[in-house]
Amino acid sequence: MSVPIAQVQDGIAALGIAGIRRIYTSGNMPRAAYARDLPLLMPAPTRPVESSTSTAYTLAGRGWTRTRTLNYVCLVAEVGAGRGPADSAEALAAVLDAVENALCDFTMDGLHNVGPVVINDVGIVQDAASAAVDPQRARQFHGFTVSVTVTTSY
Repeated sequence: MSVPIAQVQDGIAALGIAGIRRIYTSGNMPRAAYARDLPLLMPAPTRPVESSTSTAYTLAGRGWTRTRTLNYVCLVAEVGAGRGPADSAEALAAVLDAVENALCDFTMDGLHNVGPVVINDVGIVQDAASAAVDPQRARQFHGFTVSVTVTTSY
């Protein structure tokens, strides 16, 4: 059997990433993020899995290659009164580099390949939990999204 998504998330959550206070899985994500929790990395609440593609192969027997793209969001600092982009720009850049490097170096039993690792949406990221309740009052954070693709076979 292929490596389950939850096991890959557990492996990522076990990474020690400089500057990140907490890495969450889909099973333990917070309902809301607070300044005391930041910076944090968690599966994207609205779309934790971008895609899962299974391809059959017949070289030396029949098997499957499964490629999955997992989406994460990294929240670095809350946007608000007295907190402008310049206040968190340096931390945002350092955390972005650390997250990207850690995911590029990520390995675990059962994974044949990791990558690409894609960073997107660098800047203002909305808190998906509060946005679902009231989009006009959604909390905003300086942060980014990241997608990581993993390949396994069975």
